[in-house]
Amino acid sequence: MAGRTTLLAGMLVVVLLVVLLLVVLVAPPALASSSSSPSPSSWQCCDDGAKATLEQERHEALDGMRGDAAAAVPWCNFAQKYTTSELVNDAGRREQFIKDVMHAEGKFHQSGIAYHPVTAMTFDGHLIDYASGKLYPGGLHNFSSGAKDAQHLSILALGLDGQPRALAYLNSTLKQPVSIQDIQLHAMHLIDLKLTALEKWNASFPGYGGYLPWFSHTTNGDLVPAPGWSNPYRVPALDNGEFYWGLYAVEVALSTSSLPGAAPLAARCRRYLRLLQDNAATIFLTHDGKTRWVSEIVDVTTVPTRSNYRGSGDYGDPFEGELFTWVLYWHAPWSKLNLSRDDLFLHKHSSLQAVNFTTSTGQPITVQRGFWFSSHEQWKLLMLPYLHLQRVARVFANCERARTVNSAEKRIPGLYACINDVTNGSEAIPDYISYTGIPSIAMENSTMWRYDVVTPYAAFPTTLINETVGAAWYHTMLLPNRMQGPYGSTEAININGTEISPLLTWDAKSLTPLAFMGGVADVVAKGLRRDNLYSSFLNVTSSYYASAFATPLSGEHVPFALPTATAPTTPLSPFTACR
Repeated sequence: MAGRTTLLAGMLVVVLLVVLLLVVLVAPPALASSSSSPSPSSWQCCDDGAKATLEQERHEALDGMRGDAAAAVPWCNFAQKYTTSELVNDAGRREQFIKDVMHAEGKFHQSGIAYHPVTAMTFDGHLIDYASGKLYPGGLHNFSSGAKDAQHLSILALGLDGQPRALAYLNSTLKQPVSIQDIQLHAMHLIDLKLTALEKWNASFPGYGGYLPWFSHTTNGDLVPAPGWSNPYRVPALDNGEFYWGLYAVEVALSTSSLPGAAPLAARCRRYLRLLQDNAATIFLTHDGKTRWVSEIVDVTTVPTRSNYRGSGDYGDPFEGELFTWVLYWHAPWSKLNLSRDDLFLHKHSSLQAVNFTTSTGQPITVQRGFWFSSHEQWKLLMLPYLHLQRVARVFANCERARTVNSAEKRIPGLYACINDVTNGSEAIPDYISYTGIPSIAMENSTMWRYDVVTPYAAFPTTLINETVGAAWYHTMLLPNRMQGPYGSTEAININGTEISPLLTWDAKSLTPLAFMGGVADVVAKGLRRDNLYSSFLNVTSSYYASAFATPLSGEHVPFALPTATAPTTPLSPFTACR
């Protein structure tokens, strides 16, 4: 009897196992249910196979195994398949070039390289081996700022909004064929991780009011202030202006998404944005209505009160710092402060200056005077809808005329932007180059100007204004050996082609792809319309720019210039990983 019972039990187990196997084989890939609110631990980012791949990548990154690309990487030197003439005259070839850019630059978008595998918060980047182009051992930049996460958030927002180039970028490192929804759910997974990290950051350090200093990750993945930002504790406004609008773009994209889990994730974004809005003036606004561009925090463990912050202020620059000015303009409690929000822009008029760039043939081009006239200064165009205003769009088109004409006339094989310096065969970056741009139309006077280093990301504002011309300049800076590798473009090269900056960073690798995606200004504009802020933006910006550019602009007839030189390819051989 006992034997028969055992036999029947065994047969029952076998039957159950067969049924279970059939269920597994015929069941569709599990996706998050739209009928319940997903939690970080329960909702799925994509189908089971893609999720398993992502989890494997996370564990590999934690173990320091970031999987260098194989020796012969097909996208390493794709720029050499194209000519400037093709990019300018053949729309099909130009579009294929941009697709190749998305695929190659998307290789940087990996956990353990571009972002932390547990928090999805960014790393500044990673050193690469000078000869091979592979990741340099121990070369992870375990520090970052809100500006880097602003770029990441912007790309994720565009992916959620269905922008095809953003989807191609995000798909580049997924290890199997996936659907558009899978890519978007993967983006949501990363946003979920970021929000969890930000919520934990605010609970641990409430004195920051949700804002980010330059930060590092501990060994278990917690965010902490980076060295140099903790004695005393300080927090920057400029980087956080970029961060705010990146997060805002994500919230807008999620709010209009029908993806499972999008609505509760959007609600978490809104809560964090409200935290930033509520604390902006407390932390960054002085008693006389000026902005502390770096605010010193007395006690990071206490909730924000005005007495907890120190530092003088000013009205700031008319460049990327202006992104935070808008946060204060719309969200400071002006009636309680007995101050006028209009002063924020009225007092900036003196720094918004029209100036003429003069071509070699004596033709003037009216532009907005830059600080250095580095491309980096035009970041605000990616984030807010400045280009929706005709006068402003014309001013910035002239800026790119001047930028491209300057390099073309001087036969510079690229464009200028603040960047990490090149090295002579070493992975030790000597310095960061700030003094690079066009002195004749810059505010800064110095004997330290550098004209010998160009960087691919300097093409981003040109790309945003005129994609055809921007693609030509970007392509020119990718052509020299070692300017493309297993993870896409390299940081910078000198104009002689003899030295590179062996580094991968968010700024140098993501701003031009983001410009090819169109930036997030249109996504943000949707949110501004919803929040009844769009007309305010247009009216204030129009008046602001009319104060400096009331007269007709000179030089609008001057063509954008195409490259007239390339850096030599012979001094350096290709990366060994690309041969």
